[in-house]
Amino acid sequence: MTSLSFVIKLMARFNDRAKWLPLLLPGCVFLWDFAAFQWVFAHEPGITARVVFYFDLALLPGTLLFSPMPAMLFNCRLACLIGLVVWLVRRECANPSRA
Repeated sequence: MTSLSFVIKLMARFNDRAKWLPLLLPGCVFLWDFAAFQWVFAHEPGITARVVFYFDLALLPGTLLFSPMPAMLFNCRLACLIGLVVWLVRRECANPSRA
C-alpha cells in the first residue's frame, strides 16, 4: 500500500467523524481572546504600558487594524472564515465532483 492510498483511506475515516471540527478553530480563538481580557483585567488597578502591549500582542492579527473590542470580533470572524475554507476543501476532497 502506498502512502498516498493510506492517507486517502485515513481521511475517508476521518471525514465521517470530524464534521464539527471547523467550529473548533473559532472557539479556540474566542477562548484565547477571552483569556487575554481576563489577564488584562487582573492587572487593571496598576495597568502599565507593558501590560497593554502584551494585551495587544495577544489579540493579533485583529489589533493591527482595530482597537481591542473590534479586534476580538475580527479574530473570531477570521477564524470562522478559515474554518469554513478548511471545511469546504475537506468536503471537496472527500466527495470530488465528477465533471
